[in-house]
Amino acid sequence: MYDTRPGSFADLRNPLLNDALLWLSIAAVPGVGLSLARALVIGWRPLMLLHLVLLAALWLIWLYRNRASYNVRVSGLLAVTWLATFGGFVQFGPIAVGGLFAILFAFIAILFLEVRVALWLIVGNTLCLALVGFAASQHWLAFDLNYQVYAYHPLTWLHAVWNLSAFAAVIALIGRRMVRGLQERETAVRKLVEHQQMIAANIPGIIYQFLLRRDGHASFPYFSESTFHLIGIEPEKLMQDATAAFALVHPDDIGQVKATIASSAENLTPILETFRVMLPQREVRWVERISTPERLPNGDTLWHGFMMDITQRKTVEEALQQNEQRFRGLFELSSVGIALNDYVTGQFLAANDALLAATGYPRDELLTLSNREITPKDFAGQDRKCLEEMESTGRYGPCEKEYRSKDGGHIPVLLHGFKMIDSTGRPVVWSIVQDISERRRAEQEIREAKDAAESASRAKSAFLASMSHELRTPLNAIIGFAQMLDMDRQTPLDTEQKEAVDHILHGGRHLLDLINEMLDLARIEAGKMELSIGPVELGPVIADTAALINPAAARRRIVIRHSCPPNAFVLADERRVRQIMLNLLSNAVKYNNEGGLVTVSCQIRDAMVRITVIDTGPGIPKERYPQLFELYQRLGAERTAVEGTGIGLVICRKLAEAMGGVIGFDSEVGVGSRFWLNLPLASTTTLADAAMAIENDILPRPPPDETLPSSRVLYVEDNVFNQAVMRQIFRQLPGVELRLEDSAEAGLEVVRTQQPALVLMDINLPGMNGLDALKILKGDPHTAAIPIIAITAAALPDDVQAGLEAGFTSYLTKPFDVAVLLALVRSLIEQGPATPDDQDQRP
Repeated sequence: MYDTRPGSFADLRNPLLNDALLWLSIAAVPGVGLSLARALVIGWRPLMLLHLVLLAALWLIWLYRNRASYNVRVSGLLAVTWLATFGGFVQFGPIAVGGLFAILFAFIAILFLEVRVALWLIVGNTLCLALVGFAASQHWLAFDLNYQVYAYHPLTWLHAVWNLSAFAAVIALIGRRMVRGLQERETAVRKLVEHQQMIAANIPGIIYQFLLRRDGHASFPYFSESTFHLIGIEPEKLMQDATAAFALVHPDDIGQVKATIASSAENLTPILETFRVMLPQREVRWVERISTPERLPNGDTLWHGFMMDITQRKTVEEALQQNEQRFRGLFELSSVGIALNDYVTGQFLAANDALLAATGYPRDELLTLSNREITPKDFAGQDRKCLEEMESTGRYGPCEKEYRSKDGGHIPVLLHGFKMIDSTGRPVVWSIVQDISERRRAEQEIREAKDAAESASRAKSAFLASMSHELRTPLNAIIGFAQMLDMDRQTPLDTEQKEAVDHILHGGRHLLDLINEMLDLARIEAGKMELSIGPVELGPVIADTAALINPAAARRRIVIRHSCPPNAFVLADERRVRQIMLNLLSNAVKYNNEGGLVTVSCQIRDAMVRITVIDTGPGIPKERYPQLFELYQRLGAERTAVEGTGIGLVICRKLAEAMGGVIGFDSEVGVGSRFWLNLPLASTTTLADAAMAIENDILPRPPPDETLPSSRVLYVEDNVFNQAVMRQIFRQLPGVELRLEDSAEAGLEVVRTQQPALVLMDINLPGMNGLDALKILKGDPHTAAIPIIAITAAALPDDVQAGLEAGFTSYLTKPFDVAVLLALVRSLIEQGPATPDDQDQRP
């Protein structure tokens, strides 16, 4: 980091010493030359050799200044001056110029050495001078002078020693004072600079000087130590050239920065601006600079400034601005009224458009009113409660009241609010004002709808009771006559007649079960389900229901295993328990795999008994769990041959809950399902035997006829009863063979391989539907000419229109007229396959 502290006096001594060596060496050359020249006049003296030695010593010390230490050079210089002093005295006496070297010796010692050492050297030098004078007074020294008497007189030497010592002392004192002053000034300046440096280093920004010369060259003469942390550039790189700093300025801001500098340089106006810089790590930061320009005598401009990182502040400002914009948008565009009121007076200070629209007041007029002025007196007590709540908690609501609108009407509103202090220190209240006029109307409509629903429910109950009677009468005849035919031993039915009667019985009983389930559901929903609660032993109930389901299970090679402890008694309605168990066991068989297993068990848990029914069927995906107990929901089984209505489990749940129990399940795809019924444990037992005879007799389909008569008709239908009906109908068409398939995929294969004369197609099929199969057949040149009749329960006009447009030759809805179907089949078989030109001509 760039160090702006001044150099110390100790550091200054080294270059001063080298300069002293150089200039003394240069100044000594002429003197030594003149001394040697004297040899021509007065002859050679051995002492002259000392001049050459001292001159050589000076030059050697200077030449080796970079190798010799500071103390060696100072000692050498002092030795030279000391020898020069006494060499001059010995040669010339007290008037010799060598006496000046004594003064120079004192000055050098003070300047380049510590004061204590210098003083001792000066004292020693004075003593040496006194010894030389004493030696001269005793004629121990011989001088080559013309005034010998003067040179040897003691007073002369005493005078010379005093003068030289006094002048040396004066020079030493002045030098000492000068050195001490310099050191004290140095210390003060250093402390000041360090203090300034500490302040600059701890300021969250950069103190700088920016210099713009007249030729356009720019630099930063000074940068505080935090420069690198802010812009990532060493200050030394910017002291000579500011290009690197300008390179950091964001491209979108560099023009503004240069224009500001140019304007400030021209008008000497201060600079206050913000701009972005891009750091070497591609990080964008916001900085703010403040600087004042100064015109230098040479015409250059120098700015003294301060720069700081304001990225965080900018981020906060932008966030505040965005929040303000969001709040303003919420305030202005909210569909709910928002109001700002003075807490003390209740005067409206602000209101959004939704509140103005609800109350009908113009903004200017509403802002002159208070909350009390537009609140009817009947709600004054409600207002007081809200104020008390806000005084204790800082907020209030929900609070229902009314506002008086501009036209004098009353508007029901729901208010929530809170108290706060605004920027001026005034307490205010923000309120959300929701116009609940529509809600009030909706509540009234709901009440009316509830009354209507209850009335409709009563009407529905009456209708169901009536329809039950009307349906049970013909069903009784149908099932009764079918049973009589089945039981007739005098004229027994042949195989085909037996199959037809079995289908009649099965269909009649299924319809009767559906009627019973609908009536049960209606009674439960109407709250008219009658229950006979008492102790019920589960073992016999489970055994009986398993025995009833066993015939249907045996046809699919499914084994039912059940076990129940003898003390498993529940407090429930036995008939309803049997109904639930029959439904659970029936489902476990119907939705199981061929050759599967059904397990029924009981466990007593605290005050409840749990009955568990486990099957080994395909399981139920977790995403379909919520749909299982929905009305008429069969989880896709409606597209299979498995019968059902989607009502049974709904009734089971409602019955279980009515008896104080609960029903639930869990399942794993590919493993099976586990249904459980919890019922309250009973402490006493009274058993009653009752059984419900339910037979689910489904005959297997006969295998398809593999012969190929001249006229073949394919019927694609997945419902076995519809297949049986169609088989009976086609017995009235001699010479026509009916081929049955229960899926569109199988039907397509038969059409391609056997080319039937006619295809009868159901639309709602498992897997591919009839419309998709039609498109495939019409798109194949080999099958496009085969007439295809739709026979379906989709009977809406739009369904019929869509079927005919898709390419069906004709469209019959169930239940259809048998005579119409027979006539249509005869016509199409006699007509033969249609040609491609005939495809668009449909009856």
